[in-house]
Amino acid sequence: MRPGLTFQPQITPGLLRTLEQLPVQAQRRFQRRAIRQAMTVFQRIAKPLYRAHRTDIPRKHLDQSLAIKTRSYKSPTNPKVGVVWGVLGFRLGRVKGRELVNDTKRYSHEWAGWRAHFFERGFRHSRSGRTVAGRRYLELAYKVGQVKAQQVFRMSMRRLIRSNGKNAFRMPRNFLRREIAIGRALR
Repeated sequence: MRPGLTFQPQITPGLLRTLEQLPVQAQRRFQRRAIRQAMTVFQRIAKPLYRAHRTDIPRKHLDQSLAIKTRSYKSPTNPKVGVVWGVLGFRLGRVKGRELVNDTKRYSHEWAGWRAHFFERGFRHSRSGRTVAGRRYLELAYKVGQVKAQQVFRMSMRRLIRSNGKNAFRMPRNFLRREIAIGRALR
């Protein structure tokens, strides 16, 4: 995944106490599921922004290539301590190790991850010397959705703990209506 947005939520002391009563594996699983739910907030805000820049060229578009990854890392010294993190970024294509594989390497310019780097960060024309500013939509999505993502994380954690991991919080359709409108207005 190319340029991305990372998010590490704050866990309240009360939620932390109830989490510590659960087995370590359940803690990690619940946190990972909850952070995935929180990352969908940023994805839902960013998708309409990238969708406005679609072309008629038949290739992977930026809004279709947004992907969420979550990881949980254990501490080597203390098995009860660890870090759970989530990232929203663009798919690169098929990757093995650090190398692009077969058709992805050959047609890497077709994949959205390659183009997202220039779209987000900007670039400078080599011939004319003109600089094109980047859009920085991921940063915008983070600023607009940070509070809502934190709320979704907490609600999802509570729901997972109450249901013993059976169901997480589902966002209603109009849950992010205000944030999406702010994102569109700021672009």
